[in-house]
Amino acid sequence: MNRLASLLPGLGLLLALAAAAPAAAQPPARHALYLEAGGRGPYYSLNYERRLRPGARLQWALSVGAAVLPDEVALPLGLTALTHPQGAHHAALGLSVTPAVQHYRTLGAREDYSDKLLYLAPGLGYRYQRPLGGLLLAVGATPLWRLDPPSYDPWDFSVRFYPSGHLAVGWGF
Repeated sequence: MNRLASLLPGLGLLLALAAAAPAAAQPPARHALYLEAGGRGPYYSLNYERRLRPGARLQWALSVGAAVLPDEVALPLGLTALTHPQGAHHAALGLSVTPAVQHYRTLGAREDYSDKLLYLAPGLGYRYQRPLGGLLLAVGATPLWRLDPPSYDPWDFSVRFYPSGHLAVGWGF
């Protein structure tokens, strides 16, 4: 008991020194997974994002996603510029290209009814995401241009414009 009593002050001193020592700097989160409604895909997409080397005022991020609907599959690919990389609140400006296939179940079949199209989607919005990761929330405007080439001539495509927005919820790590 005496020995234990003599160790307690030393143990207390060690704990106090450990608590007072500066914590090792945690690297910023460079990855994110998020579900996006609207935006770059036909109706929704599940996306992975990788942040590139941060700058003082701007940070770039590359993303890839997937959307599978009963009659359409899409693969959103995007590049986004985020302001204030050291903070939690960001303005986001991006551009995405989304190749998609409608009636994909007949793709490559003898009677192929699939329709290949391309969505172009510039975006402007707000994002909440802390530098060390955690909750990701995003909202913004994402107008879509749908380019639909006929199967007999891929350069003679029709263009449709769809005003759109996006809402995303995810996690940075």
